[in-house]
Amino acid sequence: MKKLLVMIAALLGCGLMASAQTDGISSLASARDSVNVVPGMTLNNGLTMPQFGIGTFCLAEGEVSKNAVLTALKKGYRHIDTAHAYGNERSVGTAVRESGIPRE
Repeated sequence: MKKLLVMIAALLGCGLMASAQTDGISSLASARDSVNVVPGMTLNNGLTMPQFGIGTFCLAEGEVSKNAVLTALKKGYRHIDTAHAYGNERSVGTAVRESGIPRE
């Protein structure tokens, strides 16, 4: 149950970060091994936009936020809601680079 709560918290971007920092990292690392495709919606200009994204508002700078974003990217997420004011752009950027997914 605790592993599930840690993963949900990481993907939602809020809560339970203290428990993720102590023992949830390994469960996040194992979760990123499988890739799921996030459904998209076609816009009126013909481009497709992901229906789901990960918000990083409550994620503190560091390994937990990097692992949360990296896990989301490995699961198929391609929309990351982030901002300079959140103070975690270094971790988000590191996760994007480590994912190996082209930014195009």
